[in-house]
Amino acid sequence: MEIALPVILFVLSLVLVMKGGDLLVDGAIWLARVTHIPDMVIGATVVSLATTLPEVLVSTIAVATGTSGGVDFGVNNGTGSMIFNILVILGLAALLAPSLVQKKGFVPKACMLTLFTLMLVLFSLSGGVMNKWESAALLVCFVVFMGYNLWEAKRRRSLAEALAVASDDKPAWLHVGYFLVGAACIGVGAKLLVDNGMAIAEYFGVSEAIIGLTIVAAGTSLPELVTTMKSVKKGVGGIGVGNIIGANILNCTLLVGLCGLISRTDMAIHGAAMYVTLPVLLVSSLLLLIPTAIGGKTYRWQGAAMLVLFAAYMTIMILNEVGVIVI
Repeated sequence: MEIALPVILFVLSLVLVMKGGDLLVDGAIWLARVTHIPDMVIGATVVSLATTLPEVLVSTIAVATGTSGGVDFGVNNGTGSMIFNILVILGLAALLAPSLVQKKGFVPKACMLTLFTLMLVLFSLSGGVMNKWESAALLVCFVVFMGYNLWEAKRRRSLAEALAVASDDKPAWLHVGYFLVGAACIGVGAKLLVDNGMAIAEYFGVSEAIIGLTIVAAGTSLPELVTTMKSVKKGVGGIGVGNIIGANILNCTLLVGLCGLISRTDMAIHGAAMYVTLPVLLVSSLLLLIPTAIGGKTYRWQGAAMLVLFAAYMTIMILNEVGVIVI
């Protein structure tokens, strides 16, 4: 019977995340319409902040413990989630329902993501550690990204390019409530999912390494998955794509940058994280950027390639964790 409560809470967590995703996307759609701010900007800022903040808090708290395990968790959580966000979430979205994107909104943000990812790779390769100055540079990149989005939002509003606000008899406070309740449900649901998913896996004897690579990675990225799939279903794919780009930039700059500054020493990045995760992360960003920027949309073949790359990455990481190969 000791497994009954984790199972019940695990199911409850799925309900919370799914319903929270619905409410969050509905609130974001209303915000985009009423402010005349493009979907891509809303997704890359407001929505990505809401879905990524719990993950940032978990990672920084882990690093603040001062243990090497905590530091490793913080870095791996950020970079691993970035890979999951692009290869699995956008991969599934592109494979199931390819979406049109506005090039003038997508290209600058996707280029920023690729540039910031390249900076993270280069910082890590310089001696296998990230020093305080490099961590601070990533935080500056976060400020630049948010400043660019605020400038773009103001410019787009002044041009009045968006459609007129659709008639809606619901009061504004109700829409804002949808967004806030949705974000809260996603945060609480993701935390319950990870905690109870790990308890269930441990009960059945699954190793901690496998748990970390599967349940934790998927669980912490579940808010982005639900939000993206809901946005595609509701016909506002720009919010979903913008959410993933924004979430990945936040992981790369805000999460990793804070972890580096909080860490008591220069933050070490070594082993599979350096030689497998970071190169795959850079390739993932390019796989998102190049075809989408050229065609102005995502493609089914692009989604399939992302999922295949993720399967290969997971295979290598699991084989390394169980000792079949050593990286």
